[in-house]
Amino acid sequence: MARKSKGMQRYRAADGYATADLLQYGRDHLASAGVLFERSYSCFDSAAHLSHLGLELTLKAVLLDVAGSFPNEHDLVAIFTEIRQHSPTFDLVAKHKKTLAAVTRFVDFRYPAPKGAK
Repeated sequence: MARKSKGMQRYRAADGYATADLLQYGRDHLASAGVLFERSYSCFDSAAHLSHLGLELTLKAVLLDVAGSFPNEHDLVAIFTEIRQHSPTFDLVAKHKKTLAAVTRFVDFRYPAPKGAK
């Protein structure tokens, strides 16, 4: 059973999650995002969402491996920060850290913007 940690639900291998499965889904979502980005401007919202989800699952796979669990969290920078807490030698070059910060905003592409929102 998943437990709460820091007010957030956590998921573990004991809950049925496997690092390899998370990596596979992450890879597949990133590949699908690439196809959609190349396909048409009208597919960009879906491509952005799948890009975010692919990176999120990949980071969660790393976190499951190094910490034994991952949070119900969508902020890529927060997930990366938690990985670093458990595995200080795991790092990204500055360019890739900027990419995480940029792509983490794609979580907003899951739903249409509410009317009147900026």
